[in-house]
Amino acid sequence: MSRRRPLHLPLTLLLAATLLAGPARADELKGKVKSIALKASVLSLVVEGQGVVVVPWNQATVFVNAAAPKDVRPDELVVVDRPSPGAPARSITRVVAKVPEGIKSLRTDEVAGLVGQAVIIDSRPASKFAEGHIPGAVNVPWAELEKQGASLLPADKAKPVVFYCGGVTCVMSPKSAAVAKQAGFADVAAYPDGEPGWKRSDRLLESTVEFARTGNAIILDLRDPAEAAKGHLPRAVSVPAASLASQEKAFPAFKGVPIVLYGAAAAELARAAEQLRDWDYTAVTALGGGLEGWKAAGQALEAGPLPTAIRWERKLLPFEVSSDEFLKAVKEKSAAIVDVRTAEEFARGHFPGAVNVPAETFASRLGELPKDRPVYVHCGTGARAEMAYDAAKEKGVAVKALRATVEFAKDGSWTIGG
Repeated sequence: MSRRRPLHLPLTLLLAATLLAGPARADELKGKVKSIALKASVLSLVVEGQGVVVVPWNQATVFVNAAAPKDVRPDELVVVDRPSPGAPARSITRVVAKVPEGIKSLRTDEVAGLVGQAVIIDSRPASKFAEGHIPGAVNVPWAELEKQGASLLPADKAKPVVFYCGGVTCVMSPKSAAVAKQAGFADVAAYPDGEPGWKRSDRLLESTVEFARTGNAIILDLRDPAEAAKGHLPRAVSVPAASLASQEKAFPAFKGVPIVLYGAAAAELARAAEQLRDWDYTAVTALGGGLEGWKAAGQALEAGPLPTAIRWERKLLPFEVSSDEFLKAVKEKSAAIVDVRTAEEFARGHFPGAVNVPAETFASRLGELPKDRPVYVHCGTGARAEMAYDAAKEKGVAVKALRATVEFAKDGSWTIGG
């Protein structure tokens, strides 16, 4: 069973506000990563004044503040140096937020040792906190702290406080830590690697009771079925920890499905989460406080046998086309199917009647799209399809994207996953 290890990146302390201020050079882009397609070596950026811009890279591209392209993540701030629009980037630099003077910068293992000892504050928006946060953390979103000031922080200024947010390019926790320092807190620290760093270390995040109650997630009860039948969460599915390893095919194909675990000791929860991560599920958390936390929040348990079949339906975003609708269009030729993978990928297999417009050239070829029928775009994973949708939206062109895995066999057949 493979294990992912923490990645310690070389960090050049660049101040985000400095890098993002002032006019950009003609060969420079500054913006936030919207999506990234590693196999295709292309990412999309939200650039002020330009909207979404697609940027390819190649083996000659230099990545700064990142050991490899996979270390560049959605929502991070980057600066791209490129010779011309559409050309592979010369360099892609992650803009690392600087921890203010006088504030300690902590590693993941140091933060883990402070759980239960210090006040750990998540500076991200409430919705992000609800989905997954460091165990025991409290949520003080930067947007609210900025407006209301230090009154939102703990009353005891002698107790250590640690701030974190969405990773090394996120400025919310450094800014929050600065507010605490100015307010007179004696022991203030920042955790720059934040939520992504905690996940990379194979440590388990927690979800809130409210997210487990209302979120579009799979809730797994890991206890023996007889014990679980005495009282369990509504919507929970019985998957005993002892049998989880044999249940891979019972889970949805979509690897981003939120999965919330409860009903086991900490070590067993960690093993279950590791098993799911080994199957490439990326949003696995534990229920904050477990069953006792659920009851303490005033929520009732249900009695009786739990379902054993996992039933989860992905909620499509407004710009998405479902797999069924997409395949119906392929069969009936009722929509234009545009494959935004590379020409090489297209040559190895494609849908009947599809045309190939690679994602990196899509924005400049919108005039080629038919105007008399719907246009559905796809790639291999959904990432480039979303990029193509963004490029079309910026120009007021209506398309829908298939955000799913698509694979073609040598015999011309295909499969569409989650």
